[in-house]
Formats: sequence, structure tokens, C-alpha cells
Amino acid sequence: MDAGHTDKSSEDPKLLKQLILILFATFMVAMLLMSINQKPKPVMKLTPQLANDTEGVTDIIVFSDFQCSFCHMGAKNLDTVKREYGDKVKITIIHYPLASHPKAFVAAQASECARDQEMFWQYHDILYESANRGDNIGELTYLLRYAQELGLDMKAFTDCMDSSKKKNLVIDQMELGVASGVRGTPTYFIEGKPFVGVQSEEKLRQEIDLTLKN
Repeated sequence: MDAGHTDKSSEDPKLLKQLILILFATFMVAMLLMSINQKPKPVMKLTPQLANDTEGVTDIIVFSDFQCSFCHMGAKNLDTVKREYGDKVKITIIHYPLASHPKAFVAAQASECARDQEMFWQYHDILYESANRGDNIGELTYLLRYAQELGLDMKAFTDCMDSSKKKNLVIDQMELGVASGVRGTPTYFIEGKPFVGVQSEEKLRQEIDLTLKN
């Protein structure tokens, strides 16, 4: 065999492997760039009814999940600034239970049943605290217990949980999240401006002050 001859049959698989790696790397870079450029859309333009036209009031819309520990952290920060700013801030929670958090969907339904009895925020706080200590917040026994602790009308609460009304509401809110470009929780929209991930008290104050000045 000629010493200058190379065996193409042994080189072809190597070239093919290198080509596949290059194509895969190109694909991943393209997907990354698309992800970076695809920012959440102004949710209030999709649902104008969420917007508060009252002058001097900052709208904060939050897509959250009751099984999300970061949402719990964010809720505490929101609670702090809400106490500081009072009626100058309006907070709206929109349910966005992630597929990886199956308990959060039922918990969201229960919180809306509590809302019917004007106890949404109290139930909201109990759910986060309970999830944090390891309760199964997707189990009806726990959800009923929280309702009892708050002194809710248990028949009305149970009937609400048995119906599909709140289930459909949560699904509608999840679809709104998808349409708004939400891909994780928590996601905030402060006067329509999107912020992804937990926002510190300082950051929330900064954005609220900015919107109140404008």
C-alpha cells in the first residue's frame, strides 16, 4: 500500500461526527439567542381589565406558583412594600402553577374559593407557609383544614372545590401567562414592565417610586 494513501472509510465517520457536533452547537446558540430576545409581553395590553387607571397607583401583576419557594420569598418582599406604600400599590396575583409542581394547581383553586369569601390573601399566606414546612398543599384534607382555621363557610368552600369553576379560572390564567411570554415563576409586571425572578424590596421600591413620579 502507498504510504501516502489514507483510508477514507476511517475518516468519513470522524468527519460526519464533527459535522453533527457543529450543527448541534449552531442549533443551541440559535435557541439561546431566541430565548434572550423573547421577552415577556406587557400583560396589561393583553388583559386591559387588570390595569388600574387610578392616578398615583402602581399596578404590580405577579404570575406565581404556591409550590415555588422563590415565589414565597417574593411574596414576603411584596408584603413588606405593600405595607409601606398602602393604597399607592395594587397587587394582582395570577396563578401559573408549573408542570413540575402538581400540588400548586389544586392549591390555586382553593385560594380562589377563599377569595369568594374575601379571604384570598389570608389563604394565600397560609398556603406558602404550609408548603414551606412540608405540608401536602395539593391534598384536600390540608386545604379544608386551612379553610377551617380561617373560619370560612365550609359548605360553600367544599362546594366551590367540587365545581369546575375555579379549575377553569386557573387554566385561563395559565393560558394568559403563556400568551404573555411567562416561562417561570415568579414573573412580575410592574406597570406593564416585566421582571423575571424574585425582586428584592429595594428593587420593588425603586420601580414603584419611578412609576409614581411619572
